Amino acid sequence: MIRQNEALLIGQELLSKHNLSDWKIQFNKSPNKLGQCWHSSKVIAISTFLLNSREEEELKDTFEL
Repeated sequence: MIRQNEALLIGQELLSKHNLSDWKIQFNKSPNKLGQCWHSSKVIAISTFLLNSREEEELKDTFEL
């Protein structure tokens, strides 16, 4: 189980690793998608609804290119 603050830290580390420090991480309550990406606005959204039932590796996979 991953908490929102842990997800934010993991996401920020991975964005930095891929030189995407100008991207933002947002949270939503989507029941269907763990992660969603909007290239035009440089935002990756993470579902808090699904986050609590996922492992860290699944979250990291959301940020991998």
